[in-house]
Amino acid sequence: DVVVTVYDIVLTFPEEFRIMWKRPITGAKVLFFLNRYVMLVVMVTQIKASDMSDLNDRVNPSLRVAYGA
Repeated sequence: DVVVTVYDIVLTFPEEFRIMWKRPITGAKVLFFLNRYVMLVVMVTQIKASDMSDLNDRVNPSLRVAYGA
């Protein structure tokens, strides 16, 4: 989800800047930015918050033996 969102932002940012950033603030503009950028922050925060430190404990034991972990 994050990759697709960032890809979309990168591709459409020049047009977004031309259309949205140079105009006065409106309710639609606020909703647009909330939807676009707050959701990106939420997704990144969720990824960072996920605890990957116990990943080794969740790996199949046969894989640990095969890879010398």
